[in-house]
Amino acid sequence: MKRTGIVFLAVAAMVLAAGSALAEDSGSMPESPFYVSGGASYNFENFDFENAQMEPDYDAAWGLSLAAGMHVTPFLALEADFDWLSTFDNEETFLLPGGLATEKDEVDLTTYMGVLKVSPFGDMGMINLYGLGGVGWMQGDAEQVVTGALATSVTQEEGDWCAKAGGGVDFFTKSIVGFGVEAAYVWGFGDLDTIRYTQAIAKVMVNF
Repeated sequence: MKRTGIVFLAVAAMVLAAGSALAEDSGSMPESPFYVSGGASYNFENFDFENAQMEPDYDAAWGLSLAAGMHVTPFLALEADFDWLSTFDNEETFLLPGGLATEKDEVDLTTYMGVLKVSPFGDMGMINLYGLGGVGWMQGDAEQVVTGALATSVTQEEGDWCAKAGGGVDFFTKSIVGFGVEAAYVWGFGDLDTIRYTQAIAKVMVNF
């Protein structure tokens, strides 16, 4: 939870920085309701190992975020999201009766979601504040390799439903190009109910 708070603070700092940079090129919400966006994400794992005596500490993962959407009204937008995450990885060394063993775990994730964005203040000119909620499909690929005293290798592929909730802010300029930052908490269901992570996205939007 501490890292989740750090992500939201970082996004808030990005919002303030972007607002200052765009102050001289203030625009308004585009007339066209359609848009596409692309950006980079940084993802902190919050994996939920309920029965584990010692939870692995996975490194954060970079990712690619793509979306296409439509502003139905100034208060409501519908979006299709694609997110690809690079590897969450963890490496630990254990002392076993037969000697040292090193375990390396890697988790790769891809999500496809339909997202609803709600802007409670409507058209605010150059800024659009929104909350979001989405559901969709998560595909996970995991690999565990143990070397040393106990050499094993296990690969697993699973897919199941997932959801996310969060919020963000978009900045519009006088051109068709805009910028945005977003933060969300993402979690899986069923076979992927262990998967939980906090995601921060910086993106560029094009309206058409």
